[in-house]
Amino acid sequence: MSYRTKCILLLIISSLPVNFSSAQESTPENQKLTPIQEVQSFTLSEGLTASVVTSEPDVSQPLSIEFDDRGRMWVLQYLQYPIPNGLKGS
Repeated sequence: MSYRTKCILLLIISSLPVNFSSAQESTPENQKLTPIQEVQSFTLSEGLTASVVTSEPDVSQPLSIEFDDRGRMWVLQYLQYPIPNGLKGS
């Protein structure tokens, strides 16, 4: 399976409903899971796998994800959301 296919599957899988009950029961509310722990808590259908491609602090507030002809993933970030530079919040 190509890298691009794996990334696309990860994006599709991340949009599917997942049973998080076991992770919520075993993790105190004030303790955050690492990205790898989050993926390990997923309940996926047989034959599907999920892996971490990137996470914070490498990517913050992703707005768009694209793949080029070489299978590289490009992520557009909007670091000034919700208050763009120079504007004041209400």
